[in-house]
Amino acid sequence: MEDKESDFNSPLNNTRFANIVSSPILYKNHSKGEIGLTGLKPKVKAQTYSLLKEDDPEALVEAIQVGWTRQELGWFKLNVDASIQKDHMHQHALVAIGGVVRDMHGRWHGGFAGTVPDSSILAAELKSILQGLHRKQAKLTWISPISGDVSVPENVHRHHAHAVAENQCCSAVVQAIDAPVDTVWSVVRRFDKPQAYKHFLKSCHVIDGDGDVGTLREVRVVSGLPAESSTERLEILDDERHVMSFSVVGGDHRLHNYRSVTTLHAAAGGGSDRTVVVESYVVDIPQGNTVDETCAFVDTIVKCNLQSLAQIADNLTKNIVSKSS
Repeated sequence: MEDKESDFNSPLNNTRFANIVSSPILYKNHSKGEIGLTGLKPKVKAQTYSLLKEDDPEALVEAIQVGWTRQELGWFKLNVDASIQKDHMHQHALVAIGGVVRDMHGRWHGGFAGTVPDSSILAAELKSILQGLHRKQAKLTWISPISGDVSVPENVHRHHAHAVAENQCCSAVVQAIDAPVDTVWSVVRRFDKPQAYKHFLKSCHVIDGDGDVGTLREVRVVSGLPAESSTERLEILDDERHVMSFSVVGGDHRLHNYRSVTTLHAAAGGGSDRTVVVESYVVDIPQGNTVDETCAFVDTIVKCNLQSLAQIADNLTKNIVSKSS
């Protein structure tokens, strides 16, 4: 079989590929001992289950959740897989390999997929590892943009470490809010309704997903800004630690490769009624602009958003107090 190098060189659709492999699930056919890998998306799960049952209607098919272990600061993880389909008529196998590279937050940093010459499953797995290691990666520097003057717990601080390329900039905005963490989080976690406090957005439409990690939304921007729309993917939604992250994967705007992380924690010495919100981001520097210009523009938008969030959370708290009195 001819080695199709072009399969590796062609760019992948990051949104499509990342959605499929973000949270893997194993499907095991107990009667044959076969295991197939697919992603978390319901449609893909249903298709995989149906194919296994169609191949063997009497098979006991079990879905097994597969975890993804978070890496330490500065490390990336390469996950690979290989698949072989035997062609008994032509006495050879169709061999496909693929992989993804993600950082400590599970954020997508590249991937590959393609075919390799007829080989054993072990050889195919090794080739997929080599292909992943040989991929050219941009020179990245890990940066935590939170100012040293701001006191942030270490367990929160680590969420704001970003892998920043030479053509990118990184910054963070901190906002104190006179409202409990749970109240503020009830607004922030609504990936389907960012316009509730982000006043530069006029509408939001979920185009794929049900609110879990991997969900895609399209937001429309108010007039007067150098943008019309943005397609964004939910990367992290942690209700226990109050962490949310999304990345921009398309749209008509100048903020390419934008990734944002927002965390909430109780203010030190402020009891349970005061919240500190930290929002950090990394983004490409648009052609013709400087680092300072780009950060000043994005910082202004983020500050306005967080000030609006503070007002909305404060009003929610007052309404709760008035109803309980």
